[in-house]
Amino acid sequence: MVLRRGGVVVFPTDTCYGLGVDATSDAAVERLYELKGRKRGKPVHVAVSGLAMAERYVMLDERARKLARAFLPGPLTLVLKERGVLARALLSGGETLGIRIPDSDFVQTLTERVGVPVTATSANKSGDPAPYSIGEVHASFSEDFERIDLVVDAGALPHTAPSTLVDLTDNQVVILREGPISRADIESVLS
Repeated sequence: MVLRRGGVVVFPTDTCYGLGVDATSDAAVERLYELKGRKRGKPVHVAVSGLAMAERYVMLDERARKLARAFLPGPLTLVLKERGVLARALLSGGETLGIRIPDSDFVQTLTERVGVPVTATSANKSGDPAPYSIGEVHASFSEDFERIDLVVDAGALPHTAPSTLVDLTDNQVVILREGPISRADIESVLS
């Protein structure tokens, strides 16, 4: 499998096209950062197949479980304390990790078959808009497109906002980015 060999894969998610590598491989994560032109120190989130897989990599508290029951799979990224298992470059020098369980049979099957988290950053150069077609992925990477090992083309994806990003690493619940799941939705579940 391409991911197990350190390859880079473009794949459809429930929001936009994602750029995936094996999140346990330091070399693959470094390759991802280089390809995206992403600044070191800026974290990359991962997709997991479900809460059982997530628990191997992050610490789930009751708030995380409530949000997961209400919104996952779906467009929600939970930032949680990590367990020290994944590639260090993903964590931006910290001890937290953003996890997603996309509402995508493809992504869930992919992560189940690979058996480890897969990066879930958008398939574009840093600073470019999120891609909703392979043409947009190609335009963003232009001459670097051939460095991508596998492209899974599901056609044009609906223009869905990036996932809602919620930091649960403290006693406070911090919404870092409001996406399809609103602040009110989050507060309602946690109240």
